[in-house]
Amino acid sequence: MLTLGEKLRRMRLKQNLTLVQLAGLTKVSAVTIHNIERDIYEPKISTLMDLSKALNAPLKHFIDHGPEGLFMRQQDGGSSAGYPRRLKSHNLPHLKRIELQADSELILKPDQGRLLVMHLIFGRIEAVNGKRSIQLLPGDNLYVELFEETILTASENSLGVLVNYPTPARSAE
Repeated sequence: MLTLGEKLRRMRLKQNLTLVQLAGLTKVSAVTIHNIERDIYEPKISTLMDLSKALNAPLKHFIDHGPEGLFMRQQDGGSSAGYPRRLKSHNLPHLKRIELQADSELILKPDQGRLLVMHLIFGRIEAVNGKRSIQLLPGDNLYVELFEETILTASENSLGVLVNYPTPARSAE
C-alpha cells in the first residue's frame, strides 16, 4: 500500500507539475509539499483538501479507511481505528445545529472536496449518498465527502450538529 506522500507525489508527477507549480495552485508551500511527499510531515485535513482540489482528485484518494472511503458511521462517539488522527484534532471551523422533524429531509448538494461531519444527538436519520445508505442512531458520527448529493432523512424528530470543513480557496493565479 502506498503512503500518503507516495500518492501525492505520483499524482503531482502524473499531472506534470513541479513542487513550485503545485504550490502556486494552493496555499501550501513547495517545502511543505516536499515534506509531505517524503512522509516527514503529516498534513492537516485542510491542507489535504487544498491539495486534492488543486490536483482535481477526491480527498479519499489520499486517505485510506476501508471500502466505504470517507462515507462511514462511527458509533457511540468511540474512535475508529482506521480514521486519520489529524481529522480528530483539527479545529472545527463551522458548526451548525440541525433539527429535522419526523419524515423530513435535508439535501446536501454536491461540492467537490467539501467534507462534512455530522454528530447525531438524538433521533434517527438515514443518510444516503449515491448507492450507499447508513442508519444513524444517537451518538453516531457520519463522515461524508460531497462528491454526490447526500440526503439526510429523519424517521423521528432528530437533532444533530453539522461540522462543515469548507472547500479551500485557491490562490490567485
